Amino acid sequence: SEYFSADIPGKLITIRESLTKNDIPEVRRTAHSLRGSSAQLGAYRASQQCEQIEACVVHNDLRDIPDMVSNLEQIFVTTKIELEEYLRTKRLP
Repeated sequence: SEYFSADIPGKLITIRESLTKNDIPEVRRTAHSLRGSSAQLGAYRASQQCEQIEACVVHNDLRDIPDMVSNLEQIFVTTKIELEEYLRTKRLP
């Protein structure tokens, strides 16, 4: 849960800022990092969206990336809520 609160917002900002600066290698690096972290946490929808962002970078098709990042933000919001609910129900009395 802390990962979703602390690390992810900064990485999403990094992707957006890197797009603005046309720093495409950083977009790919950050999306790749988020993809791996998401997969390790079982956040597979997020991981798949990051993989799509990476694929767009590889194919130099950047026009959809801002929308993909917005979608990724929503996926992370939903995932964070689901994770917090799961952790709340699994706590010992």
